[in-house]
Amino acid sequence: MASWFRSEKMKYVQLIIPEDAAHNCVSVLGSMGVIQFTDLNTDQTAFQRRYVSYIARCDELERKLRYFKSEIEKFGISVQEIGTPEDFARSTGSREKGPKLLEVLESDLEKKEAELLELNKFSETLNIEFNQKVELHEVLRKSRHFFARDVPELRDDPRAPGGALDPFGQGIKQQPLMDADFGGRGDADMRFQYISGVLRQEDRGRFERMLFRATRGNCYARFAEIEAPIAHPPTGEMMHKMVFMVFFKSSAIEAKINKICDAFGAARYGVPPLDDAGASSRLEEETRVELKEAQKVLQKNRHARYALCCRLAQELEEWQWTVLREKSTYHTLNLFKVFNRGFLSAEGWAVADALPQVEGAVAASTRGVDTEMTTVVEDAPKPWPTPPTYFRLNKFTWAFQEFVNTYGTPRYQEANPALFTAATFPFMYGVMYGDIGHGGCVLLLGLYLLWLGNRPQGRDGGGLASLVKARYMIFLMGLYSVYCGLVYNDYFALGLDLFGSKWSVFTEDSDTSDSATNVADYGDPDSVYPFGCDPAWHVSNNELLFFNSMKMKTSVIIGIIHMTFGICLRGLNCIYFKDKIGFWLEFVPMLIFDLSMFGYMVLLIFIKWSINWEDRMLMGTCNDDGTNAYDASYSCDPDGDVASVCFLDYGGTGDGCQPPNLITTLIGIVLSPGSVEEPMFAGQASVQVIVLLIIFITVPVLLLGRPLAEKFAAKSHGHGAPRADSFASDSPLADPEANKGHGGHDEHGESPVRSGRTACACAVFSLLPRPRPTPHTALFSRIPAPAVRWAFLH
Repeated sequence: MASWFRSEKMKYVQLIIPEDAAHNCVSVLGSMGVIQFTDLNTDQTAFQRRYVSYIARCDELERKLRYFKSEIEKFGISVQEIGTPEDFARSTGSREKGPKLLEVLESDLEKKEAELLELNKFSETLNIEFNQKVELHEVLRKSRHFFARDVPELRDDPRAPGGALDPFGQGIKQQPLMDADFGGRGDADMRFQYISGVLRQEDRGRFERMLFRATRGNCYARFAEIEAPIAHPPTGEMMHKMVFMVFFKSSAIEAKINKICDAFGAARYGVPPLDDAGASSRLEEETRVELKEAQKVLQKNRHARYALCCRLAQELEEWQWTVLREKSTYHTLNLFKVFNRGFLSAEGWAVADALPQVEGAVAASTRGVDTEMTTVVEDAPKPWPTPPTYFRLNKFTWAFQEFVNTYGTPRYQEANPALFTAATFPFMYGVMYGDIGHGGCVLLLGLYLLWLGNRPQGRDGGGLASLVKARYMIFLMGLYSVYCGLVYNDYFALGLDLFGSKWSVFTEDSDTSDSATNVADYGDPDSVYPFGCDPAWHVSNNELLFFNSMKMKTSVIIGIIHMTFGICLRGLNCIYFKDKIGFWLEFVPMLIFDLSMFGYMVLLIFIKWSINWEDRMLMGTCNDDGTNAYDASYSCDPDGDVASVCFLDYGGTGDGCQPPNLITTLIGIVLSPGSVEEPMFAGQASVQVIVLLIIFITVPVLLLGRPLAEKFAAKSHGHGAPRADSFASDSPLADPEANKGHGGHDEHGESPVRSGRTACACAVFSLLPRPRPTPHTALFSRIPAPAVRWAFLH
């Protein structure tokens, strides 16, 4: 755990390696994970980098793999897992191919993509033809029904196309407008025409209205639903369709109907003359035979695609990780700079303890390369004074470190609060969430995630991937919740009589009673419930008052201890980095502020708990026979108030004989200094005045101390000396010109004169109702913040 308390020591190194071995070298170093390269080509855009074409090829390979994955998911095939990412990173099978790996992958994936595209295209064509045959078969079958039922009625209907109604409802015989000499036709030649086809079911209403408006009612449309849905070839979506047949008597109307069908995407099918029953039956039989043959071909095509997708699923994950590794490798190579002909220069931060392994890996990866110059791994000038933070993590510590990083990643060699968070956070969660029932559910979930994460090929847990990574944290949260639930004796807000209550709520005369009596004498060990809260509290009239007071005060005490510990970590950092300004002008005032304000709050809680208020309140009456406070000349007035009867004389309304409201006491520190409404001890008013003075002194120090000290130090050193606490995010650059030579810049660095920004930050933190947290103590000050705000104590 010592290595987790402070980050690993880093060294800035320079690597000079042959270009032919650069790919293998980066792959090996990437699998080790102990070096972070800096960008030496900041003057170039992303499209001007040396290996941008290789990255484009990787993007194309990723596109093909996404296409494979989408096709595999259509069949519901599971992708075969090949182990954990760590195992793959340590593997050397594909890396042995070296720079030719992309060519091999491109060749393999291109062949498989072409095969899959051809099968899919053939499948789409077969589906289109199959759907057309299905629709034609339905049109033929429905058309017989249309003609058998509707055509006889159509011939006799005066409202049908070609007929009209007079105002009195009598049919009026139509006459041709032109004689035969002018091309007119007689009634004998005016036969019904029809168009049949298929359209989507949801388009029927709009299609019918459009027909009526375009033809002004001079058409007769019939519809019949197709029972089975039909698959849409491009997407495979199942669609409900309808057969339609439109009757009319004009070529002009026919043109309009064709245009409407095209607009709605309706497929039209030619039907033999309906008076020729033999032709219609033959066509229907031919269509039925073709349907069976098309179905067989479709089935074979589906089997071929399924078999191909099964083969792809076995290798898909390995391909994805391989392409991702290659893409990351070439992104890293883009950070390198051409050192000499055939050589590349790289710089970066390496873990100091792992530097021998880095040198060995670089030397091993360049073996077999024909070059006269040897590889070089040597120390280099630092581009900025703040190295990156690196922790060696495992499956247990990873979740807690990520949790801390959400508040702020610890800086280089800074005390890491994650070490303590691994114990404090699950416990504080249990304090807040303590319930045997609810905590047991979280505990069972944690146990399930532990099993899911440790079983073979259970590295991601399917849809629970993010929870599996935090399985140890969730398990501890559930465990502490059950423990605190036992302390509270809460099981879904019900009390459990596990050890037998030490209070009796029944009397001999009745089954119920308004009061409870202790089964043993006060002070007898047998009168104490063995563990947790006595279940009698859950049936008492003051249940809510008792449990709220106990839980809130306990959470406040634990939260303030937690926050104070975080401030102490800041002091340890100041000592470790020899930051005198931070120690004397930040840590010391913060600790004094914390102990004087919040420490005093905790002290009041313990003092109130330690006093026997029954005895004190008895002193405020005339019934205290044991007191010798009253002399012979004093006559106790039973009708007097507590302040006049109580002899403690601590000052205030009750003079110490009544339990105070701590909220009122704390508010009175600022609003009424020197006066305490319900004091608990002699001199409490003077103590609170001292606390208030300490607060008024420490706040200006926290607000102005560091800005003024840094401004004075900057003037004294002529802006040339960096601060002692080089770990801070606002540390100045040691050598701004050296930055340009190395192509990198410190994202944390700022100009030497930072008084304005520092003062602004100090002002924000000074105005908060708690000591100023720093990034490494932010976690310890924010977690108990709800507990501090919960300080509505009774």
